[in-house]
Amino acid sequence: MSLVMNRYKQASTKPPKWSRANEYGGLSERELEVAALIGQGKSNAEMAELLVVSRRTVETYVSRVLSKLGLTSRSQIALWTRDKKLDSRESKRGALSKYDTIGIEVRSGRN
Repeated sequence: MSLVMNRYKQASTKPPKWSRANEYGGLSERELEVAALIGQGKSNAEMAELLVVSRRTVETYVSRVLSKLGLTSRSQIALWTRDKKLDSRESKRGALSKYDTIGIEVRSGRN
């Protein structure tokens, strides 16, 4: 089989990136992380610290999540994350495991 055919075959076995976005209401990876953190009850300040971004950036992500999902409140986002099983520390994608809140709280001196 030719090199071109091998690469085509490999590429066609991966699910397209947009399929995940459709599964989660069109949210980007970061917006999905923010939604999951909201599901965990995190404030904007806590999310900014965890994600190493400004509070204003978190506010923007929260606004985008609300808009893309057609929701009007953080509590609705929390319910959505529960329905999608994204509200636990280890999300379905596993991406939030690097933001283990216990480890971060201990390192920052808060117990």
